Amino acid sequence: GREVERRLLDEHGEPLSNPDWDPNPQPVFRVISVGAFDRNERQAIGAAGAMDTIVQIARHHMGPSPLIVGDQFSDWALEGLARERGARFAGVHVSSQNKRRAVQWIASLLEEGRIFIESTPGGLAMQRELLGLSEITRSGGGVSFGGKSTDLASCLVTAGIFDTEGSMPGSPSGTPRSALASLGHGDYGNEYT
Repeated sequence: GREVERRLLDEHGEPLSNPDWDPNPQPVFRVISVGAFDRNERQAIGAAGAMDTIVQIARHHMGPSPLIVGDQFSDWALEGLARERGARFAGVHVSSQNKRRAVQWIASLLEEGRIFIESTPGGLAMQRELLGLSEITRSGGGVSFGGKSTDLASCLVTAGIFDTEGSMPGSPSGTPRSALASLGHGDYGNEYT
């Protein structure tokens, strides 16, 4: 058989409504501020200065106690700095498996038209990086994603890991995508699709 979605039917053979369906448009993941510190700037202002800038931008968009998300390579250094500034910090563990899920999450949002990246120089640079991503299988079986430059795309991958682990408030992937109840995708032969 082929992979299909099996709809649930009532006693009259009519499709059942999905009680979790929200007819409003799907949530969109919005990238509203893209920026980076070059090496010289980073050295001049240090980690505390960088966190000052990050928290200021986050407060502008998220209110007085923003949530800053980073990976396990930054959480030991940045969590305390974020907390000192009244921000919350969440570090996510990055692995081959959750990196692959995050890249699939990004691809799905792009395919569904549910991601918005600003058309500023930083946003356009992020879009170029995303277009240049390629999957690299390591000799030990691990997966990496690379390209000419990936710093900005890596930020989006970290957000994808955070969301696919169920941690993102207002997640763009938390709303059912169908008005009809279903058993999900599977090999159901020639059943009603």
